[in-house]
Amino acid sequence: MLAAGRHRLSLGETKKAVDWVVEDPRQLAAVVELLWDEDRGVAGRAAHVLSLLPQKEQRRLDRWREELLGLFDELDDNKTLWLMAGLLPRLKLNKKQALRLAERYEKLLDEGPVLGRSIVRTMALEGLAQLSLGVLPERRAGVVELLRMAERTGSAAMAARSRHLLKRLTDVRQSGNRHASGD
Repeated sequence: MLAAGRHRLSLGETKKAVDWVVEDPRQLAAVVELLWDEDRGVAGRAAHVLSLLPQKEQRRLDRWREELLGLFDELDDNKTLWLMAGLLPRLKLNKKQALRLAERYEKLLDEGPVLGRSIVRTMALEGLAQLSLGVLPERRAGVVELLRMAERTGSAAMAARSRHLLKRLTDVRQSGNRHASGD
């Protein structure tokens, strides 16, 4: 199913593959294995399938979190990178794993504008925000600063996503302050 597609960015039959995994969760391992396929189109479609799975099914990916983090450290294909960048913060990460992931996101952001990487950088910002809302709350102030900078200097997609994320992080901070003050 995931080999189908005219070119590597083609979606092929990812929707059918999502349904297949939902109907038979034992197939999840096969899709995960395809992330390492030599054909970058197949690997990208496998990442797409994983990103489209319902949350219940995505939780099953926790058993592969170390392998997925290792793969993410080595990826250079834009499509697979941005899909994995959005998926990985949804896993149940410990502090060490979250810090490793945050470091990779920061490296992606430090690359600056590279052709085709705007979406990767946007998803790295989103990933950092998600981590700061979960396992890494101590990083929230730094993430807010990154988002403010991206809002001013990033691509249109980065600016729009940054505004959305800033609102989310600000709302969390304000609700935390209300709870702390007893309001």
